[in-house]
Amino acid sequence: MTNCLLIGNTKTAGGAAAHVYRGDLSLAHVTVSQNKATSSGVFNIDADNTLSVENSIVWNTGLGAGVAQIHKAASATVTVSNSIIRGGEFGGQNVDPDLSPEGLLLPGSPAINPAGGVTLVGLGKDIHGETRTSPSDLGADEFVDTDNDDLPDAWEQRYFGNLTKTADGDDDTPAGDGLENLLELFFGLDPTDPDTDNDGIDDLDEAIALAGANISEPVAWLGDQDGDGLTLYQELLAGTNPDLADSNGDGYQDGFGAPVISSVNLDHDGDGITNASELVAGTDPFKADTDGDGYNDNVDAYPLNGSLHAPIAPDPGDTTAPTIILWEPGDAVKLP
Repeated sequence: MTNCLLIGNTKTAGGAAAHVYRGDLSLAHVTVSQNKATSSGVFNIDADNTLSVENSIVWNTGLGAGVAQIHKAASATVTVSNSIIRGGEFGGQNVDPDLSPEGLLLPGSPAINPAGGVTLVGLGKDIHGETRTSPSDLGADEFVDTDNDDLPDAWEQRYFGNLTKTADGDDDTPAGDGLENLLELFFGLDPTDPDTDNDGIDDLDEAIALAGANISEPVAWLGDQDGDGLTLYQELLAGTNPDLADSNGDGYQDGFGAPVISSVNLDHDGDGITNASELVAGTDPFKADTDGDGYNDNVDAYPLNGSLHAPIAPDPGDTTAPTIILWEPGDAVKLP
């Protein structure tokens, strides 16, 4: 897998970005961010399979407590070279790559021309078709800024069709919104549309009303001080607590499932069972009928068995002891 963005995927179990089962996966110049998982890892590598990560970025916040970026079975193999991996897993560099919400490298990112970096043979172009320099930037995006205005060429071409705009310009049409182009890049907004989310309130007015923050400090707005996967800017827009990873105490960090799932709703799927209880029971908090048998989890005696839903009537005459067989998978690892 080369020159790919794996962004914004959500999975309650492991493997939100990829689950390697009976195979091998090699990543070269891939950016993996904003993926959410509550167990195992963003990558889940099964027994006897391999994952190779080269010249890539794996930086996902807002995972469940103790959830790794890369989870592998005891007999699986993971190799990492010249890559940024959050937490420094498997020898990766533990340094924030400074990515935009779209997965682009921001000016000054440590992933740009990294010391000791290498250029991979056959990967002379990035995800935008731009020529990589030597040494190549990490991830799918090469930061190409030929006019030295801190705005990536690919971003400028995408929104404006030219390289004539400046970082401090305000080029939304029909009128500017008060946010400089560089801030629009940092926040993942459309620099040509004063109301990116089409809610009737200009981007700047909305940001000031909700955040009351100094918009000239984009680094602070992009910070994730509680580690839940949402930036300060996103938390203020969503109404969640930027100092509390799980604002509503439902067992899921605020960034999990955002923006589809509300971080202030204690029962995401409306089945009458709280998210925390579903987490304990193993049912899907985003699906009212986990096993798809037509009966919601709160009235299903067997919510994980699609062939049963009603309680089995007791039989006083049945005195035969059941046969119970316990087995341990060969690649099982005892938890501390």
